[in-house]
Amino acid sequence: MPDFALRRSPSDRRLYALEDVGTLRLEGFFSRKATAEAEGASWRFARTGSWRRHIEATDAEGMRVGEFVPHSLRRGGAVRWGGLEFSMRPASSWRERYALAQREHELALLDGKSWGGSL
Repeated sequence: MPDFALRRSPSDRRLYALEDVGTLRLEGFFSRKATAEAEGASWRFARTGSWRRHIEATDAEGMRVGEFVPHSLRRGGAVRWGGLEFSMRPASSWRERYALAQREHELALLDGKSWGGSL
Protein backbone atom coordinates (compact mmCIF):
# COMPACT_ATOMS: atom_id res chain seq x y z
CA MET A 1 0.00 0.00 0.00
CA PRO A 2 1.29 3.50 -0.76
CA ASP A 3 1.96 5.72 2.23
CA PHE A 4 0.19 9.11 2.13
CA ALA A 5 -0.10 11.86 4.73
CA LEU A 6 -2.83 14.47 5.05
CA ARG A 7 -0.94 17.70 5.74
CA ARG A 8 -2.18 21.11 6.84
CA SER A 9 -1.50 23.99 4.45
CA PRO A 10 0.99 26.47 5.93
CA SER A 11 -1.06 29.40 4.57
CA ASP A 12 -4.58 28.17 5.47
CA ARG A 13 -5.16 26.35 8.76
CA ARG A 14 -8.50 24.85 7.60
CA LEU A 15 -7.09 23.38 4.36
CA TYR A 16 -5.36 19.98 4.20
CA ALA A 17 -3.74 18.32 1.19
CA LEU A 18 -3.31 14.62 0.50
CA GLU A 19 -0.14 14.68 -1.59
CA ASP A 20 -1.11 14.71 -5.32
CA VAL A 21 -4.56 13.20 -4.66
CA GLY A 22 -6.69 16.15 -3.51
CA THR A 23 -7.65 18.50 -0.68
CA LEU A 24 -9.90 18.61 2.36
CA ARG A 25 -11.27 21.88 3.74
CA LEU A 26 -12.79 21.95 7.22
CA GLU A 27 -15.91 24.10 7.63
CA GLY A 28 -18.47 25.00 10.23
CA PHE A 29 -18.46 25.32 13.98
CA PHE A 30 -15.88 22.95 15.51
CA SER A 31 -15.15 21.68 11.97
CA ARG A 32 -18.33 19.58 11.83
CA LYS A 33 -18.42 19.84 8.02
CA ALA A 34 -15.80 19.40 5.31
CA THR A 35 -15.42 19.63 1.54
CA ALA A 36 -13.07 17.30 -0.33
CA GLU A 37 -11.84 17.78 -3.89
CA ALA A 38 -9.98 15.34 -6.14
CA GLU A 39 -9.65 14.93 -9.91
CA GLY A 40 -12.15 17.70 -10.65
CA ALA A 41 -14.88 16.29 -8.39
CA SER A 42 -16.02 17.55 -4.99
CA TRP A 43 -17.89 16.07 -2.05
CA ARG A 44 -19.37 17.56 1.09
CA PHE A 45 -19.21 15.69 4.40
CA ALA A 46 -21.48 16.55 7.32
CA ARG A 47 -22.80 14.96 10.48
CA THR A 48 -26.52 14.34 10.54
CA GLY A 49 -28.67 14.79 13.63
CA SER A 50 -27.78 16.52 16.87
CA TRP A 51 -26.05 13.83 18.93
CA ARG A 52 -25.15 11.18 16.39
CA ARG A 53 -21.76 10.59 14.78
CA HIS A 54 -23.42 9.45 11.52
CA ILE A 55 -21.76 11.24 8.59
CA GLU A 56 -23.20 11.69 5.10
CA ALA A 57 -21.31 12.58 1.93
CA THR A 58 -22.99 14.42 -0.94
CA ASP A 59 -21.71 15.27 -4.41
CA ALA A 60 -21.70 18.71 -6.06
CA GLU A 61 -25.39 18.29 -7.02
CA GLY A 62 -26.40 17.45 -3.43
CA MET A 63 -27.01 13.73 -4.06
CA ARG A 64 -25.96 11.38 -1.25
CA VAL A 65 -23.00 9.28 -2.44
CA GLY A 66 -21.74 7.86 0.83
CA GLU A 67 -22.12 7.55 4.57
CA PHE A 68 -20.38 6.40 7.72
CA VAL A 69 -22.50 4.69 10.36
CA PRO A 70 -20.51 4.10 13.56
CA HIS A 71 -20.83 1.13 15.86
CA SER A 72 -22.81 2.09 18.94
CA LEU A 73 -20.44 0.89 21.66
CA ARG A 74 -17.06 0.31 20.03
CA ARG A 75 -14.75 1.98 17.55
CA GLY A 76 -15.26 1.73 13.80
CA GLY A 77 -18.40 1.26 11.76
CA ALA A 78 -19.88 0.75 8.30
CA VAL A 79 -18.82 2.82 5.29
CA ARG A 80 -21.00 2.95 2.19
CA TRP A 81 -19.71 4.67 -0.94
CA GLY A 82 -21.12 4.58 -4.46
CA GLY A 83 -23.22 1.50 -3.73
CA LEU A 84 -20.31 -0.45 -2.19
CA GLU A 85 -20.05 -1.58 1.45
CA PHE A 86 -16.85 -1.31 3.49
CA SER A 87 -15.98 -1.59 7.15
CA MET A 88 -13.85 0.73 9.23
CA ARG A 89 -12.41 -1.33 12.07
CA PRO A 90 -9.75 -0.83 14.72
CA ALA A 91 -6.35 -2.05 13.52
CA SER A 92 -4.59 -1.52 16.85
CA SER A 93 -5.51 -1.81 20.51
CA TRP A 94 -2.92 0.79 21.49
CA ARG A 95 -3.20 3.54 18.86
CA GLU A 96 -5.91 5.34 16.90
CA ARG A 97 -5.30 3.18 13.83
CA TYR A 98 -8.11 1.91 11.62
CA ALA A 99 -8.35 -0.44 8.65
CA LEU A 100 -10.72 0.29 5.77
CA ALA A 101 -11.72 -3.13 4.49
CA GLN A 102 -14.05 -4.81 2.05
CA ARG A 103 -14.94 -8.17 3.55
CA GLU A 104 -11.58 -9.51 4.82
CA HIS A 105 -9.41 -7.54 2.35
CA GLU A 106 -7.78 -4.46 3.91
CA LEU A 107 -7.67 -1.57 1.44
CA ALA A 108 -6.07 1.13 3.60
CA LEU A 109 -4.64 1.73 7.07
CA LEU A 110 -5.43 5.09 8.66
CA ASP A 111 -3.57 6.59 11.62
CA GLY A 112 -5.49 9.20 13.59
CA LYS A 113 -3.39 12.08 14.88
CA SER A 114 -4.28 15.51 16.19
CA TRP A 115 -3.01 18.67 17.84
CA GLY A 116 -0.74 19.83 15.06
CA GLY A 117 0.44 16.43 13.80
CA SER A 118 -0.32 14.97 10.40
CA LEU A 119 -3.71 13.35 10.15
